[in-house]
Amino acid sequence: MASDSETKTPTKTPVARAPSFPLRRKLTLLTAAITLIPIPLAGGVLVHEAKVALEEAAESFQLALIGDIAGSLRNQLTSAQDAIDSVGRLLMNPELPEEHAIRAAMQTIEGVAGLDHVAIYDVDGALIDVVRESGADIPESEAELSAELRTTAYQDGTAIGSPTAADYGARLLVVVPLRDAGQAAR
Repeated sequence: MASDSETKTPTKTPVARAPSFPLRRKLTLLTAAITLIPIPLAGGVLVHEAKVALEEAAESFQLALIGDIAGSLRNQLTSAQDAIDSVGRLLMNPELPEEHAIRAAMQTIEGVAGLDHVAIYDVDGALIDVVRESGADIPESEAELSAELRTTAYQDGTAIGSPTAADYGARLLVVVPLRDAGQAAR
């Protein structure tokens, strides 16, 4: 028979317990997860927004710069056209002696930045003469002006040729028909 002590006391087997994870550690990990995950996302959004803003600012700057350059070129072209027209009026004035007309034309050319000479052609486009700023290093003027440029100049009052590059800068041919008493010289 078994003894009473053996039957009364059941043996306890040890229960395997999961390691304890303190609440403080759990809260720390939760806070870190809530904080660290959105930071890269927010950073990415902010970098994208900054990139878009920078691109828009660069585009606005480029447009403003192009507008300024276009305005400057337009002003220079208008100034050159006015000076060419003045030279034409001086040279076509029958009351002004030729020597005075040429001197006044040279002074007009010297007074306009970006204009260093004026080539004078007849109605058929043949080169008559070139009035130049004193000391100006200018390219050789074409012996004949194209019919297309002459026709455009007579119809519109001005014709612009194709720009050409030179060692000292870009050149632009501006054709303005000479007027005599309100009529185009023909």
